[in-house]
Amino acid sequence: MFVVGQFGHTFDVSGVSIGSQTMSLITNLVLGLTTGVTVLLRQCLGSKSYRDLSKIIGGAIVLFLIIALGLTFVMLSFNNEITFLMNTPKEAIEATKSYLSICSAGIIFIVGYNVVSSILRGLGDSKTPLLFVFIACMINIVFSRIFSYGS
Repeated sequence: MFVVGQFGHTFDVSGVSIGSQTMSLITNLVLGLTTGVTVLLRQCLGSKSYRDLSKIIGGAIVLFLIIALGLTFVMLSFNNEITFLMNTPKEAIEATKSYLSICSAGIIFIVGYNVVSSILRGLGDSKTPLLFVFIACMINIVFSRIFSYGS
C-alpha cells in the first residue's frame, strides 16, 4: 500500500485496498485449514504414530495443491464478478481487477507457504516459518521499490 500510495493514484490505492480484502479472506481460509494439519501432526508425534505422520504430510500436500489450483482457477476466472461483488467504485475497477489477477497468480505460493509452515510447526520447528516470512517481506519491499521506479 505504501508503494502504491507513493506512485499511484487514489483509485489505485482503492483497488489495492479492495483487492487486499479478498486476498485476506483467502489467506485466512487457508491458514485456518492448515492449522488443522498442525494439530494432526502434533497428535501423531505425541502418540509416536510415525506411519500416520507421513500419511498426513503427504495427504496435506496433495490436498492443498488441489485447493491452490482450484482457488487460482476461481479467482482468475471470476475476477470480474468478484470485483463487482466487492462494490468496487467505477474509478477503481481496473486497478482492483489488476491487483486481484496478480495476487491470484500467486495463490499457489500463499498456500504452499502455509502448508509447509504448518508441517514444520507440527513437527516442532517454529523458527523456520518465521524466517521464511521475514525473507519474503524483505524481498517484497525491495522488489516493490525496484519495480515502482519504472512507473
